[in-house]
Amino acid sequence: MKWEKLGLVCKPNGNWWALTHCFVPTPEVLGDVIRVYFSSWDKDWRGRIGFADFDINNPSKLIYQSVDPILDVGEPGTFDSDGICPSQIFYDNGKHLLYYVGFQRTCVDKVNLAFSGLAIENINFDFQKFSNTPILDRCVGEAFIRSSSYLIKEGNTTKFWYTSSETGWADHGKNNIHSWTKYPFYGISLISTENEYVSNFDKPVRCTGLKKDYIAIGRPWVIKEDNVYKMWYSGRSATVAYDLLYAESEDGISWVMEDSGMKKSDSGYDSEMVCFGAIVTINGTRYMYYNGNRHGKDGVLLAVGVG
Repeated sequence: MKWEKLGLVCKPNGNWWALTHCFVPTPEVLGDVIRVYFSSWDKDWRGRIGFADFDINNPSKLIYQSVDPILDVGEPGTFDSDGICPSQIFYDNGKHLLYYVGFQRTCVDKVNLAFSGLAIENINFDFQKFSNTPILDRCVGEAFIRSSSYLIKEGNTTKFWYTSSETGWADHGKNNIHSWTKYPFYGISLISTENEYVSNFDKPVRCTGLKKDYIAIGRPWVIKEDNVYKMWYSGRSATVAYDLLYAESEDGISWVMEDSGMKKSDSGYDSEMVCFGAIVTINGTRYMYYNGNRHGKDGVLLAVGVG
């Protein structure tokens, strides 16, 4: 599949909590509306989650944008005290589950930890955090990052794909196309469980075939069609900012990269990076909300699948 870019469809609203970025767009269909959750950043680069609604008959038409955040950072010292962003909205047993990433800064400049949290929709149609601890916490071999989770439920089993840390950190120095100067090396792992609320996941399986020349890959978005898993995800090298990549798998572990990702533009909002793509299908047409330069500093971009 190729992608036709439709441009910038949502900008940060400019309030105190949303001075820059609409980071990691995460869509769901609600009746005649596509609601896209994202993280906007305050003056200290701490993200909080808001959303924008788009017309389902015209997915680039902005109808409404939240004035205030719907989910805030955690108390000092918690895993999400220094910023949050969404990763998936999952509907299960009559409830909307918002899986999100919590960031915690360390004493080392520009080095952040990131783990997956969960918030559950309550009767007032806002979200309450499930816990002040992550649902994907540290384990042996994944001490720095277990975040950006995406799940598919198959019978009694729930499969979680997520971004997982590896050993070491890459220093980008003064490369000004990145929002941070240091990044960990990371890949994508898979765990299977019978309880999507439980955090005792200590037997991850590292997915293969996804990297090639990329030193770090993350933010998986997975669809299963005709018994084939299809993943859109982001990859970067030590010196080149994110590309949007695509791969297929029969078992969810061994993947084959295909040429159905998205390329950077020659100029404009996504000339330096394309990343964090999320798919929604409307009447058989596939749309991708995604971020561009500096991890979505300008806002949310949209593309439509063609061919």
